Amino acid sequence: MAFVHEVETAFQKGQLGVETAYGTAVAATIALGSVTLTPSLKKTVNKFTPRGVLLPTVQTTGVESTEVGFDGIATYEDIAYFVKAIKSDAQVDPLTGQLIYTVEAGGLQIPGCIVTGWTLKGNRDEVTLSGTMLGKKGIIAAPTAALTPATQTPISAAGVAIKINSVTYTKIFEWELALSELWGGVTFVGSSQFANVLQKAITGTFKIKTENDSGTAPSAQALLELGSTVPVEIKATTGAKVLTIGFDAQVGEPGSFSDEEGVYAIEHNFNIMNKATTAVSVSIV
Repeated sequence: MAFVHEVETAFQKGQLGVETAYGTAVAATIALGSVTLTPSLKKTVNKFTPRGVLLPTVQTTGVESTEVGFDGIATYEDIAYFVKAIKSDAQVDPLTGQLIYTVEAGGLQIPGCIVTGWTLKGNRDEVTLSGTMLGKKGIIAAPTAALTPATQTPISAAGVAIKINSVTYTKIFEWELALSELWGGVTFVGSSQFANVLQKAITGTFKIKTENDSGTAPSAQALLELGSTVPVEIKATTGAKVLTIGFDAQVGEPGSFSDEEGVYAIEHNFNIMNKATTAVSVSIV
């Protein structure tokens, strides 16, 4: 009698299929090589306890969906599936933009998945990617077989250069770019599944921790005094591969001071602002 494996965590690689009709599951064509997908089932549960008893007598269920978390080391190959250019002044077609996936992870097939938020974070050692996707109710299904991840090229922490208002800042300890509330789902009476996805008002933040140095240009004080909306560029170069992310931002509330390996440091917080045509541009070559 043949041995039957359990759904072993070690072999649950994340896989994606690009949908051409929202919510219609397709076989995966992409095997992720640097990102782990972790599904979480969501179900609205309502219960009622009437007077006269101490425990509920009725329970009903409502909307069912799946949240898929993703995290890993940022590579030039896998980041392209999660980090896309963002418009803030126009509707976009998520199918044309290849934004909607069927996810295969955790022994599940989850149709209608779209990235609702992502965070790209870097320090002196590494650059990481994390975020969430929102999808329809998943079903238990075997993953698409025989998919092999592409060779991965990690984004080098040493190859990251950050420009603020056209000036390159060199004394940075860590940085973080985060976008959330990119998409949501809508449900109507008569169904427990999302009927469609829709664009939402986006929250975008950028922060860097720099040496609190006033003796060299560009100084931390100059950052604090930026009063207008300024262009920001994050450029990551590793060999021949280049990732460039651009956006406009305005200085927000300063962060706290800290001791960073014996150096006095301060965190600078920025809010990403609206920009005509493309609010956040992304280029990977």
